[in-house]
Amino acid sequence: MRDQYAGDLSDLLKLALLRALASDDGTLGVGWYYNPANDKRPDGRHREYCNEPKWKSLDLPLWEALRALPDRSVGALERMPIWPPCTSFYRIPVPTSGGRFSWAFNMKNALEKVRIVFLDPDNGVGKVSKRHATIEEIGMMREPGRAVVVIKFPAREDHDKQLIDYHRLMHDRTGTSSILTVCTTVRLPQPRVRWFTIIDADYILKKRVRCFTDKLRLVENIKCRAHEGN
Repeated sequence: MRDQYAGDLSDLLKLALLRALASDDGTLGVGWYYNPANDKRPDGRHREYCNEPKWKSLDLPLWEALRALPDRSVGALERMPIWPPCTSFYRIPVPTSGGRFSWAFNMKNALEKVRIVFLDPDNGVGKVSKRHATIEEIGMMREPGRAVVVIKFPAREDHDKQLIDYHRLMHDRTGTSSILTVCTTVRLPQPRVRWFTIIDADYILKKRVRCFTDKLRLVENIKCRAHEGN
């Protein structure tokens, strides 16, 4: 996660989902996979939603808070008033390789008291890099009674096969028996696909995911579905 991306459409979607999952009885921890460098890419420019009232129906307090974001930074996101009480953040810059295990272990300790952990790398799950969370790091965050949520931007073609392979890999490498992915597609004007995978979701979280996807599908020009795999 880079400051230049703060407050873009991905943030609206992921924070709305996290708020729906935590509701009024869950504790939340966010591992930003923070990278303070500006990569000069235009990916974070999409803030059209700020002028589109259709998003109010998804999460009005969040929509208003993101519209009022004072600057494009991860720190500004943390200071928004929309987080559940006692939300924990881990914003230590992510190393590429040297010290990576210690960095991830420190993140685990920083977020140890929460029931929902969200990992937010630039490009989702992959090999060790500043843009990716590794499956080993996801596995490290697992604890009894905790769900781990991670974002992913899939390749452009054959999403169904990618999703099946992704779930199988996650199951085989982490040992989880519960994998649920919220697949979203938003046209801006070209379709942009984002996946949010919840690992170890219990019955209550699965129910909240279904309610979230129902609300998101009501927003104009949005496609959304929840796919459960094991």
